[in-house]
Amino acid sequence: SLSAGIRFLFIHQLYLNLLAHQLPEHSYFLCHLNYYSKPLFFLLLVDIDIIQCIALASGCHAKAEL
Repeated sequence: SLSAGIRFLFIHQLYLNLLAHQLPEHSYFLCHLNYYSKPLFFLLLVDIDIIQCIALASGCHAKAEL
């Protein structure tokens, strides 16, 4: 699995893409992260709103479940 640091950098890069008004290239991967790597979202609870915004912006309607 991805280390905490790599996970953070991945989400941070998606966030930067969102700020640049670009759809993340890995939006499909983000959806799978939501379904299969839920610990990612528990790890980044501080950024949960940002992650959900990225998911919606990339066309992924799945939401992290707490």
